[in-house]
Amino acid sequence: MRENVAVPMKKLILVLAAAAAMVPTATALASSTSLRASPSSSIVGQKVTFTATFASSCPGSLTTHYFTIDGKVDNGTLAQSGQAGSETLSTSALAVGTHSVTYYWKINGTICRGIASMSYSVAPQPSPSPSPSPSPSPTPSPTPSPSPLTLVVTRSDNTPLLGYLGGALIVLTVLSGVALAVLGRR
Repeated sequence: MRENVAVPMKKLILVLAAAAAMVPTATALASSTSLRASPSSSIVGQKVTFTATFASSCPGSLTTHYFTIDGKVDNGTLAQSGQAGSETLSTSALAVGTHSVTYYWKINGTICRGIASMSYSVAPQPSPSPSPSPSPSPTPSPTPSPSPLTLVVTRSDNTPLLGYLGGALIVLTVLSGVALAVLGRR
């Protein structure tokens, strides 16, 4: 009885081996993916452009492609020629710190896909360095510039010379009278 069981078992193994030989095997086709950033590091608020490039030997159209920055999905601008292409994403909204950036693509209906990752650093704005204040330069005190002084004497023909002489005589007379009055009391 054992022989009867063994023979069908050999036939089963042969049938399974033949069937396995007929099943097509899936082999991964060559693909490549890379990711770079420009500039290679930045300060907060600065524009950064991430560029992913890919190439595949799989036929078909690229149906899935996106960036993730710290887990948030973002679509860029895709440029594809045949089975190769590039996608760019520009942003100036990255906060200070290190960010995880990933690019993923897939050709639908195939096993062709690619992924590339990188870390990207954003520094804070540099604090303005105090510039040395200029030492105050001495302010020259104003020096008087010599200005010509001109004395002008004018003589008028209408000057009453006699009036001056008459006034002087009156003053002299009054003073003489006062002097005589004082002497007379003695």
